[in-house]
Parts: sequence; structure tokens; C-alpha cells
Amino acid sequence: MWIDYIELENYRQWKDARIEFNNPKENNVTVIKGDMGAGKTNLLNAITWCLYQDEKYLDTDYDMLNSIVKRGEMDTGDIATVRVKIQFKSENNRQIIETIKEFKKTGEGEVTEFRPAESNVKVKGEGGMVKGTPSVIRKQIPEALYRYFFFGGEILSRYFRERGTSAENIREAIENIAQISKLEDVYEHTRSLKEEYRRNAGKKDSDVEKKRRKVERKEEKIEGCDEKISDFEEREKELKEKIEELDKKLRGVDAEEIEEKQKKRKNLEKEVDKLEDKLKSAKERKENYIIEHTPLVFSLDQLNETRELIRDKKDTGDIPPNFRKEFIENLLEDGECICGSSLSGDTEEEKERRKKLEEVYERTEEISNISEGLIDLKGNIRSILENISNFEERIEELTSEIEDREKQIKEKNETLKEISSFLSSVNEENVVNWNNRREKLSEKREDVLQEIGEYENEKTRLEKEKKEAEKELRKTEKGKKELEGILEKRDFCLEAEEALEEMKEEIVEEIRSEVEKNTEEQFLQYNWKERVFNGVKIAENYDVSALDRENNDATGVLSGGERKVLGLSFLSSLNVVSGFKVPLVIDSPLTDIEEGEPRLQIARILPEYLEERQVIFLVKRAEYTPDVREKFAGVEKEYVIKFKENTLGSKAWVEEYE
Repeated sequence: MWIDYIELENYRQWKDARIEFNNPKENNVTVIKGDMGAGKTNLLNAITWCLYQDEKYLDTDYDMLNSIVKRGEMDTGDIATVRVKIQFKSENNRQIIETIKEFKKTGEGEVTEFRPAESNVKVKGEGGMVKGTPSVIRKQIPEALYRYFFFGGEILSRYFRERGTSAENIREAIENIAQISKLEDVYEHTRSLKEEYRRNAGKKDSDVEKKRRKVERKEEKIEGCDEKISDFEEREKELKEKIEELDKKLRGVDAEEIEEKQKKRKNLEKEVDKLEDKLKSAKERKENYIIEHTPLVFSLDQLNETRELIRDKKDTGDIPPNFRKEFIENLLEDGECICGSSLSGDTEEEKERRKKLEEVYERTEEISNISEGLIDLKGNIRSILENISNFEERIEELTSEIEDREKQIKEKNETLKEISSFLSSVNEENVVNWNNRREKLSEKREDVLQEIGEYENEKTRLEKEKKEAEKELRKTEKGKKELEGILEKRDFCLEAEEALEEMKEEIVEEIRSEVEKNTEEQFLQYNWKERVFNGVKIAENYDVSALDRENNDATGVLSGGERKVLGLSFLSSLNVVSGFKVPLVIDSPLTDIEEGEPRLQIARILPEYLEERQVIFLVKRAEYTPDVREKFAGVEKEYVIKFKENTLGSKAWVEEYE
């Protein structure tokens, strides 16, 4: 799929222009050169407006109607049309999308919107061009992924300086590519069926219904936690974006010491986060250990006393006894000795025999009846005492670990406080305001993160309780034949639910792994410096890092050219994984690249990265020097933007580059 032509009418400085492109099968690159303000970025905006009715890279809300038309060509009551038309072609297809918007001049001399933007589509049919819908084209060039098809070159460098929020947006886009939402829809449907079968089982049996309601209540509370976590995560994301915006402003300050302090603060914040996670883990381990062992420790004296009593009885021969008292009692009640002699007769011999057995009964203690249990108890007590023998030592170890973590956190927080104090003291009003604002936002973010942590802990506790409730439910359901059919369906849904969860995780991980592998291969292939990098790591949230020889994150020390190469490697990999064969339009591709060899190398590499698809470069005069032009490969067409300005406004058009 490629752009065959673009027509622009009254769109900003593009009053009346048509730009034609060739089939990129042979040479896939078109270069459009223009001075600052000539209309390069607005050409990028025209494309996104035509496709999505949204000017994605607009810095101002100034009316899109060309100023010459608005000020010099319209009388009261006149209607003027803004129009952008793009024809896309593929081997056997042709599609046209045209977006128009109308403006009208009022009696007061103001020009206002008369008719909102409307997009019309035509596609090739059996009898020629037929009417289609914008969704036909938007499915091929999804709006969610526009920033990976139409973008400014500085975005490539900026992404690896800012990361964080940008990475999260990419993860969302990747999940859109993988159509994870469809899996989630199936998951929710399966979950709904499972609950329906569970409710039906409850209707047939009151005991099952009671246990089911207990599980349901736990699930409702878990869902409540999820909602709270989601709300706080959204809030945390907003705060993080605001902090990153302030970080960008603070980075722009021309003071090396300030930048150094900022880097140190960022690293310290990461270290504090890791230490707090470790501290939390240590506290949880100590708490769990205490909960498990404290009842036994409190019972230590009683356990020792019981053990001594049992030992004394054993030493005196009371346990194990020759006879249990209850055994003798049974003989007397039955009136017959174990040897078969009668104990219930009236003869002197029988009376004497019974008297002797009664004397034995009186001498035998009640403890004889539980002697076997006492012997077992003694063994259990021995095991318990062995288990808690090192209780104090283990508590000391865990306490020491907690104190060490707290000390490390305190030291790093003190350093952070010193850095913040230094940055606040900088004698520049904007920097002070930005930094103060950042500190307040950071405090709010910490509070939000704490809330998230508390709800996650609550959710973990509830999930454990839910599992226990589910065990009770299954135990109650077991053996009830009238429920067998329903329970089989319920269990099938449960298995399907678990399989869908695993499938989602596997798909997302497979895509991430593929993007990481492709990015690493291209980055290492095209990094021309002797500073050899060991690879590329892409985290689960799509933070991208270049790794040095020791596998440390070296992204922060990359030069502008290296960041550009890393960005292009990443972008190229995303495009390959996405499967969308659409044109790429890149504004100012060589921005931030130092002149000389680095810029020439990037000029050579760019077309190689993006082969087999149409690429349109919008370049500044200072970027597209003769030596850069010579290095650019695969160029099919070259245009220069001509620009005329007068008191009424400006007009832009293109001519072929000589």
C-alpha cells in the first residue's frame, strides 16, 4: 500500500497543491525539502487530519483555513472549503479518502465553522470506484498506531530520554496489534457462563448456594479492589506524565550541575523504589513468621511442663500401663474375667476373685486410658520445641535485614532531600517553580503508589480467602448427582478461563520477545562506533534499553546518533511485527544528529531500515546538504517546498528538486 498522490486545498499554507508519488517497488524514498515554516509539519498534519479528522502534530488551535482565502478572497456570506484528498494504491486496488470542512464569513466579518469535517471514501469495485466508509482505510492504518507511521524525527530520540509513559502507550498499541481485546472478550464471556452455572447449581441445593454466595462475596470485594487499583493507576499515570513534562523543562536548563543532580535523583529514586520493595518483602516475611510461630512460643512453658509430666509418668511406669482402667471396668461390668472365670457368682471363690480385681481397678489411674495419646503427644511436643528453638535467632535476622533496608532508604532519602534543596535554590524562577511543582507531584504520586500497594495487599488476602471458600464449595458439591451436569460445564468454563489467561500472557510475551530480538539484531548491525554494545533489552512495559558489555543500561549515555539508530531499530521491528504495510512519513529525520560522519551514516542507514515500503522524508534545508543527499539511497522523487508570503498570509506548493 502506498500514497499515489495528495491534494490540498485551502489547508493552512497549502492553498492549492498536488504532490505525486511513484510506485515504491523499485525506489521507495521520496524527499520533500523545505525551510522552517514552509509547511513540512503541516503536511504531516494534513495526512492525519484527512485520515482521522485530527491534526496530531498541531502546536496551535489557529484556524486551518488558509489566511489568504480568509482575509482577501471571502465576502460576507461566502463559504470556503478546506479539503485534503489522498489516493492510496496497492498492486490490485485503489482507495481514495477525502476530508472536507467548510467555513463561512459572517456579517461581523468573522470566519467561523459552517460545516464540521466530513470524510468520504471511494474504493475500487467491479464497475469502477464505489463509495466506501472511512473505517475501510482506518483498519489498514489504525489510528491507535498513527505515531509509528507518521511522526517527527525527534520522537525517536525523545522516546529513549523520556520512556515511561511512551512505553506504556506502545504496550497498549502492541496489545491492539495482537488483538488481545478479543481474547479478553472471550475471557469475560467464559467467566460470565461460569458464574451462571455456579448460580444454577446453588438454586438446586441450599448448602451449595450458601457456599457459592461466600465465594461470590469474596469475588465482589476483589473486583472492588481491582476498580480502586485501576483508578489509582490511572491517577498515577497522570501524575507521572506531569512529572515527565516538568523533567523535560528541567532538562532544558543550561546548567551541567543541575542536569547531574537530576540524573542522580532519578537513579536514587529507582534505588529507593527497589529498597522499599525489599523492605516490604522482609516485613511480610517477619510478620508471617511471627504469626506462624508466636502461639507456640507463648505456649512454651506449658509445653515443657506437659513434657515433664509425661516423662515422670513414664519413669514411674504409669505409662505405658499394664492395663487400662477402662479395660478392667469392662471386665467387672461383664462379670467375666479375661481367663473366662466368673466374677458375678455368689460363691466365695467368685467373690474373692471379684474383690481382687476391684482392688486392681482402684489402684489403676485414669491416665492409663490415654497413655497412647500421651506417648504420641510427647513426640509432637518434641518436634514443636525443636521447630521454635531458633525463634529468637530468626527474628533477629529478619529484624536486622529490615533495619538495614530502612537505614539505606533513610540515607538515600536524605541525599534526595539535599538534591531537591539544591535544585530549589537555583536562581532561576522557572526552574524553582518547576522543581517545587515536581516535588509536590512526586509526593502525591508516592501517596497514590502507597494506596495501590495497600489495595494489592488486600486483594492478595482476599484471593487466598476466595481459594479456601472455593475448596469448601467443591467439598459441598462433591457427590451430589443432581449437580453433575452443571458442575461439568462450570469446570469446563474454569479450565477455559485459565487457558485464556495463559494464552494472553504467551502471546504478549512472544511479541515482546520478537520485537526485542529484531531491535537488537538491527541495532548491533548498524551501530558503527567501536563502543560495542552487548544487546538490547525490552522490559514488559516496553521500556527499551541499550546494554553495554557488562549488560548495564547504557541508554542514558547514548549519543544523538546512537539514540536515532536505536529508535529506528525499534520502529522497524514494531512495523515488522504489526504486519501493517503502510507508508511512513517522517518529519525532520536527521534532527538532533551532529553534522559530519554521524549524520552521513544515518542518511545511509535510514532507507535500508525501511525498505520494502514507501517512505516520505520531510527535511529541512540544513539537514539535506549535498553530502547527505549523496548518501541517501533509494530516492525516487525529490521535491522542494516553495513558499510565498504577503500581508494577507502565506501560500505553499511543491516543485521538483533540481
